[in-house]
Amino acid sequence: MEIYPFFFVLFLTAIRDGSTDSIPPGECRECSDGSGCVYRYQFCNGWIKCDNGEDENEDICRELDCEKGEMKCADGIDCFPEYTLCDYRGYCKDDSDEDPEMCKNRTCPTDTTKCSDGIECFSQDDRCNGNALCKTGDDEDIEMCKDFQCLPDHVKCADGLQCIRTKDLCDGYTQCNDGSDESKDTCEDFQCPQGHVKCADGLQCMNTYNLCDGYIQCNDDSDESKETCSDFDCGEHKFKCQDGIQCIYKNGLCSGWTDCKDKSDESPEVCNDYKCPENKVKCKDNIQCIYKSALCDQYPTCRDNSDEDEDMCK
Repeated sequence: MEIYPFFFVLFLTAIRDGSTDSIPPGECRECSDGSGCVYRYQFCNGWIKCDNGEDENEDICRELDCEKGEMKCADGIDCFPEYTLCDYRGYCKDDSDEDPEMCKNRTCPTDTTKCSDGIECFSQDDRCNGNALCKTGDDEDIEMCKDFQCLPDHVKCADGLQCIRTKDLCDGYTQCNDGSDESKDTCEDFQCPQGHVKCADGLQCMNTYNLCDGYIQCNDDSDESKETCSDFDCGEHKFKCQDGIQCIYKNGLCSGWTDCKDKSDESPEVCNDYKCPENKVKCKDNIQCIYKSALCDQYPTCRDNSDEDEDMCK
């Protein structure tokens, strides 16, 4: 009979009743060796959290119930998510979640179909999406996909075999295996969705929200070009950097962190006359704004360390 240290016994007693309520959501149990704190979902999941391994103790794990939506491996120790059952990816150390005989005998969930090898189940969403789920390729069978009607808000690629979401058309990222969703034939006359605009190439659509933000979205770089951004109105919540091109959010002004590529949002020219928001205060350099809650907390936030000066803390 194995003898456990006293504090280990207390630790195990706290969870060995098998109830998921024994450790409330969001709370954890301290390891008896003080090496960490273990949340309920981390017990008996095959990954050791406590240095002494008590959270994966086999005797306790055999008694502990799995959480809702989980199943026990055949060894009675580890738990695994039900949705990973028979998905060709072994989760259990003993591979019992991928046991061929068990998988062949199980019933697929409603609205799903078994692959011809009798193991994985695939849904209507998995059919003809260009990514074979079945190892046997049943869900991407060419003859089936030729006659397959795409789901609502989906469209067929030019090859007539693959379905993609309509919103993925002409977005600069190829979804169709034949590349037709980003082709000139498809995108030249394509009308972008509301809130989107065409890049200069006349093919790619991008969200107007991301125009002139300093991060290139268009494959031709036109969303961040001088031609596009010089006359672009950033809007009331954004500030145009001194380069006249990039827009940044005003709450990033004079924060001590550079957002403008030309660093103008942290320059004396901009920040000396800048009024900090009500929940912030200026450092002694008259440039940087910091949250009032960071004042005098023994952790310097101002670049000049003035938030910890006696004068600021009176």
